[in-house]
Amino acid sequence: MMRFDRFTERAQDAAMRAYEVLQRYGHTQVDTEHLLLALIEQPEGVIPEILERMGVDIEALTRRLDEELKRSPRTQIYGGGVGQVYITPRLKHVIDQSNDEASRLKDDYISTEHLFLAIASERNTPSARILAEVGMTRKRILEAVDEVRGGQKVTTPQAESHYRTLEKFSRDLTQLAREGKLDPVIGRDTEILRLLQVLSRRTKNNPVLIAAQEWARRPSSRAWPSRWPRTTCPRS
Repeated sequence: MMRFDRFTERAQDAAMRAYEVLQRYGHTQVDTEHLLLALIEQPEGVIPEILERMGVDIEALTRRLDEELKRSPRTQIYGGGVGQVYITPRLKHVIDQSNDEASRLKDDYISTEHLFLAIASERNTPSARILAEVGMTRKRILEAVDEVRGGQKVTTPQAESHYRTLEKFSRDLTQLAREGKLDPVIGRDTEILRLLQVLSRRTKNNPVLIAAQEWARRPSSRAWPSRWPRTTCPRS
């Protein structure tokens, strides 16, 4: 039986979805392939985002897992559904390994990334072979995990939903300026200079800009980020 004491909410959800995958294929033992498919199919999950960042064809990966799961014998139960469900020793080992992965990454909870890393680290198993076929190595996965997390650690059961929050709910104006995607601003030099003076001052606490939503549409809000790529802003 799986224990969810240290699982994040997303990891718990993936474990429950693994049971649903098992029902879909009519199996009686939850194995690594059920969990891997559950991680890949998890809506708004971290693993699909990692796969996309790594350029993996998720549909092709899902088809390979489907083929592998269909090879396992189905169990017909009178009245439909499944009988008593067991966890395979291999899946138990993966869960134990995910705990070790969390410790190595200095995380407080076991997240979906730890489960995924543990599956990819298996040797001579269907899941590990399928992941290797698409070029997924432990090193590449760790790099993608670090990129998705944005330096954050798993310190709460809701950790995965907080990754890269700024990217999800805001726009990087400086990056847009580097890419030449901001409209040019003519004039407003006095306002821009005063804004830069406030942001660059050293004699007071770090300032923060707080304004109404409408301010984001004003030229001033676009003018000062556009100066960073041209190195016309002070670097203090």
